[in-house]
Amino acid sequence: MIRIAPIVVLLAGCMDGFFVISGRVTRCADDQPLVGVKVELILKSGVSADETSVAYSDPDGTFSVALDEPPSASARLVLEKPGYAGQEQDYSQASTSQVFCMTP
Repeated sequence: MIRIAPIVVLLAGCMDGFFVISGRVTRCADDQPLVGVKVELILKSGVSADETSVAYSDPDGTFSVALDEPPSASARLVLEKPGYAGQEQDYSQASTSQVFCMTP
C-alpha cells in the first residue's frame, strides 16, 4: 500500500531555487480576510523564458505562490477578485508577510 502524506511548506523567500511570495489579502474597509483572490506571479526576468504560477487566497486570506527561479529573478504579483480593484506589484527578490488590502 502506498501512502501519500500531505506536504506543507511554510517557507518564504528563495530556497532551493524557488522564488516564493506569500502573504495575506484583506478587505480595506474592515481588515477582514478575502477568500478566493486570484494571486498570479509572473516572471519578468530570470532563467526561464516564460513562467507563471497561480494560487488563490484561503479562508484566512493567506496565499503562497512560487516560481522555479533563483533569488536574482524578478516577478510581478497580480491580485484579482471580481468586484474588487485589482493590484499589481513588482518584486526583485522573494518576500514574505506581505499584506494587501482590496477595495470594491
